[in-house]
Amino acid sequence: MVEFIYLVAGWISDIPYSNVYLPSKLILLWLICVYLLFGFTYFSKRDKLYRPTKPVLVSALLLMLLVFGMKHYYQSGNLVAAINVGQGQCIAILNKDKTILIDCGGSYDSGHVVSAWLKERGRNRIDCLLISHFDKDHTNGIIDLLIQTEVKEIKF
Repeated sequence: MVEFIYLVAGWISDIPYSNVYLPSKLILLWLICVYLLFGFTYFSKRDKLYRPTKPVLVSALLLMLLVFGMKHYYQSGNLVAAINVGQGQCIAILNKDKTILIDCGGSYDSGHVVSAWLKERGRNRIDCLLISHFDKDHTNGIIDLLIQTEVKEIKF
């Protein structure tokens, strides 16, 4: 049964937008709205049979609006950010269609942190990964980053 669950999860993860990454405040706001919507529709049903079709559709529509809205927001302008990867350095430069990353932090989970940070901003690919030098505080997260995110070009 566990192998079947892993197989189905693998299939689902290949579907575009099967994983939703939003900044934590927006996902919290969405969850609160969903719970309020379901609670309101459940308690207003009176003596009828509860059918959650409408709240499910409204929740999915609201989630799609948030995902595409955040993607548009992060792809519409320029952004330079220092990503908090603990000990080490990681700087991201995002513009309308390019993603450039300078180094990838010092801890071994830095690649996961950076990948999640980029996906929250609608970026699934890094156009250029610049490695300033090969000290551990600049390169330890690169292997994990390469596993989780497509990197088009690496420069030293």
